[in-house]
Amino acid sequence: MHGREPRLRVAVKFLLPAADDLSTSVLDHRKRIVEKVELAQNLARENIQRSQQRMKEHYDRNACQPLFEIAQSVWLYAPKTKKDLSKKLPYYWFGPYRIVEQSSPLHYRLRSKSNKKVTFAVHANRMKPFVDPALIPIEPPIDDDQSEPYLDESDIPADYFEVSESSSYDNDTNATAKKHDACSPSHSQKAL
Repeated sequence: MHGREPRLRVAVKFLLPAADDLSTSVLDHRKRIVEKVELAQNLARENIQRSQQRMKEHYDRNACQPLFEIAQSVWLYAPKTKKDLSKKLPYYWFGPYRIVEQSSPLHYRLRSKSNKKVTFAVHANRMKPFVDPALIPIEPPIDDDQSEPYLDESDIPADYFEVSESSSYDNDTNATAKKHDACSPSHSQKAL
């Protein structure tokens, strides 16, 4: 199998150890094991640090410093759904909340409208500025002439409203046949 004979449990039990694995004492063996474990730990630590640096560089490409100020109103992103409800439809932005303290460059303490304190510090990525809908002006569309129709006659195909006589006759006979079939008993019911 795979170009060699497989090792069975019985065969492994009776195999002699390789010459380089032989140790003269238990202390030498323990020393060699400790050196190998330390080498493996150092190698793993270096790989983790390299991976963390790559992830940080990737994140920092699009990251920007948050522009929130104390006493500013914000929305808070809190993705929690009730049991047995769809996770696609609920609105996860709650608020408005008011920023009362900046505990670090990226973490803020919030209070609700009723001055209830949020028990945990919130990361800036979970907030977005609150804009009061009452303050957003609703402007009429630009260049909207009420006298002009929404569709021009040239936009509608010429044969759009035309109905051929054969198709109207077919539609009438089909509707009559369906109506007749719905009122009369079926063939299977006649046989009974």
